[in-house]
Amino acid sequence: MIVDKKIEKLRSILKSIDSALVAFSGGVDSIFLLAVAADTLGDKLLAVTGVSLAIPKSEIAQAVSLAKRLKVTHKLVVDTPPQKFWKNSTQRCYYCKRQLFRQLKGIAAKNGLQCVIDATNADDQGDYRPGIRALQELGVRSPLKEAG
Repeated sequence: MIVDKKIEKLRSILKSIDSALVAFSGGVDSIFLLAVAADTLGDKLLAVTGVSLAIPKSEIAQAVSLAKRLKVTHKLVVDTPPQKFWKNSTQRCYYCKRQLFRQLKGIAAKNGLQCVIDATNADDQGDYRPGIRALQELGVRSPLKEAG
């Protein structure tokens, strides 16, 4: 089955990473990534959710609850979107992601984790997503996209 092959490819990618910080929004894609990563990497995993004025408190509470249900170590970090974000330009997601993921890379390094991963997936490639450029510039891995 095609889905089984993609999940096995995802597991293979995660095993090659060895340890990771998962950027965990609590959305469907990041829940799936976190669940498979937790099953594959065990305790060599840390989920981190950025908390800012731009994210509803209910979404943060959902991320906390889901990480707890998955029995994954989870941290919240304060993320103050840069001034350029609030100007609401077409590049706002680039500025926001760049700032947040720079912070996540620092947390990963402090915790001895090999890399930062996010839940960008294959379907996201066809959309206008300037934040993906920031992830690429910072060397963030997107295992769902890599697995197709």
